[in-house]
Amino acid sequence: MTAGKQARLDRIGTGGKYLVVPMDHGITLGAVTGLVDLESTIDALTRGGADAVLTQRGVAPRVHGNRNGAGYIVHLNGSTAIGPDEADKRETG
Repeated sequence: MTAGKQARLDRIGTGGKYLVVPMDHGITLGAVTGLVDLESTIDALTRGGADAVLTQRGVAPRVHGNRNGAGYIVHLNGSTAIGPDEADKRETG
């Protein structure tokens, strides 16, 4: 593992095991039923012990400051199930 990758992982947590909660489904699936208040949901997840959350680039400014010391991972590519080819991943950032 490179020193840079290790440094980034160390910002997420220690011990080599990480609980990362993916919250990047919106771009792939469209609006997700029940996920109304993303900021409060991420706050609860990080208070509950999540080491990091993973979201799409567009969500990042809304939730980055609300992480209770948890790591933050931005997914910079994606595809959509509502388009003609859901395997067609494109860069988003």
